[in-house]
Amino acid sequence: MVDVKKMFDPALMSYKPPKSTPYAGWGAPGAIKLGSGVPDPQYYPWKLIATLAEEALEKDYQRILSYGMPQGFPELRAWIAEHSEKNDVEIDPGQVLLCDGSTEAMSLVAKLLLQPGDAMVMESPSYSGAVSVFQTCGAHVEQIPLDEEGIDIVLLEEYAKKRQNEEKPLKLAYIMPNYHNPLGTTTSVKRRKELVELAEKYEFLILEDDAYIEFIYEGKRLPSIQSFDTKGLVIYTSTFSKPLAPGLRLAWITASPEITMALTRVKGAFNMSASHLGQAIALAYCKEGHMYEHIEKMNKVYKKKKDLMLSALEEYMPEYVTWTKPSGGFFLWVEIEEGKIDGIELIQETKADVSYRPGDSFYIEEGEGLNKLRLCFTFETEENIEKGVKILAEGIKKLAK
Repeated sequence: MVDVKKMFDPALMSYKPPKSTPYAGWGAPGAIKLGSGVPDPQYYPWKLIATLAEEALEKDYQRILSYGMPQGFPELRAWIAEHSEKNDVEIDPGQVLLCDGSTEAMSLVAKLLLQPGDAMVMESPSYSGAVSVFQTCGAHVEQIPLDEEGIDIVLLEEYAKKRQNEEKPLKLAYIMPNYHNPLGTTTSVKRRKELVELAEKYEFLILEDDAYIEFIYEGKRLPSIQSFDTKGLVIYTSTFSKPLAPGLRLAWITASPEITMALTRVKGAFNMSASHLGQAIALAYCKEGHMYEHIEKMNKVYKKKKDLMLSALEEYMPEYVTWTKPSGGFFLWVEIEEGKIDGIELIQETKADVSYRPGDSFYIEEGEGLNKLRLCFTFETEENIEKGVKILAEGIKKLAK
């Protein structure tokens, strides 16, 4: 029998899923889901989506149902270019690329920039999807911890200098500046400027993932990292998954003309173009003002849920548990005092009743973060949020050493 595994990509096969994966899953049927990093499905504008799809097909079915250009609909790219002004960025529609979700955006950047062994950095912890994308491309991924302002700029420079001295320069830094997944924290304006200055000094690119920027509950919208970039070193990505619907699989990249065109060639080589129907729906959704209306409504809903989860944590969690207090986004991060519990035991104890995202999903080192967990406050009902936090707290207290 032929051993087909020998033919598989070694980088892809070398990726090891988190230690918690066999135990966590998505929780038992009927369990409260505090691990799902998605919008509240009760508020999906599905009737509006159906109407917009029908109207778009009646008006433009030949384009929508045909093959198209990899870069995406010009009208939607023009809207995104205009929308980018909210992030203090002025770009041309030619600098926009439509993608099949943020994961594809990251994958395109990885394919364009990273060869096996190339150096890149990300925050510690960092979005689990990015961890898997960049590890499976064979890159050498270094995680750098955060301080109160964002990724530790001193440690980042030390690493960039080290790679430069070894003549294996740092090529890419993946950063989530707004309402970080999983932490829920926000990078300061000062740190955003420092990141761009460091990228210029050591000649690496920054991939700015801004998936949660529209969901602001306290404070104001901060200028993007890209807004401080004058050398074309920042690649920005955001998504329609949160303010519209994740099932449409539609996101975008903005970058310098040179990088955008290179990414467009990569996109065309792998899957031709993002869904035309999804683009048509998003175009009408945005042009008719529905997106901003939906965001305004959901920010009120999610702020209430966030505040409820924080109150439940305060009421039910023991003193050896701490958590972040986000001002936007979908998540907060819970840390249990080191050595107090076995993280795998906690999953097994609670998964019949409540699921969450184990902390080791967000780290590269195997087993790191098992005393931590990410909670999502957007998906579940208010009643289930409080109930789920209480169940988790009871499980932690029961297993505490």
